[in-house]
Amino acid sequence: MSGEVVLYDVEAHVATITLNRPDKANTLLMEMIAGPNESLARANRDPDVKVIVLEGAGDNFCGGFDFSGGLEHYGGIPESGCDPGMDVHNVTNQYTSYLTAFMGLWRGQKPTIAKVHGYYVGGGSEMALCADLVIASDCAQIGTPDSRVWAATSRACGSIAWASRRPSTTR
Repeated sequence: MSGEVVLYDVEAHVATITLNRPDKANTLLMEMIAGPNESLARANRDPDVKVIVLEGAGDNFCGGFDFSGGLEHYGGIPESGCDPGMDVHNVTNQYTSYLTAFMGLWRGQKPTIAKVHGYYVGGGSEMALCADLVIASDCAQIGTPDSRVWAATSRACGSIAWASRRPSTTR
């Protein structure tokens, strides 16, 4: 596979978006959040695409957010430590939140399918649950290893959104 962390392909009216960090269980970096969102926009604008599939390369769908290396790829941990108030603000703000990108799976005009296998935990489960349909293999393992308040907040938002879904008249 290429060095790109998100792959996009269209074949037989199906757009496939692949999380492509199999050596790291497809854990999420910022470009892996922006990449699917850009691909979703592209697929929703393409009249040839009828359905969108999100999958993970390798043995796992998505191992959640990449918490390695002191979080330097997210801007690091503030010297003042964890601020639950700022965590809640950042996860609910449309300009700073990853949830806006995840909800692109839900808000699109075309049906979305999360094709999961292996781990889909934390942010990976949030992303999958925003799809219209989740198809899980026998080896799929879902989990919610919340480590800070922002994850619990986003999970609650996802649960509310999931419970309130209504069939779309455009599909």
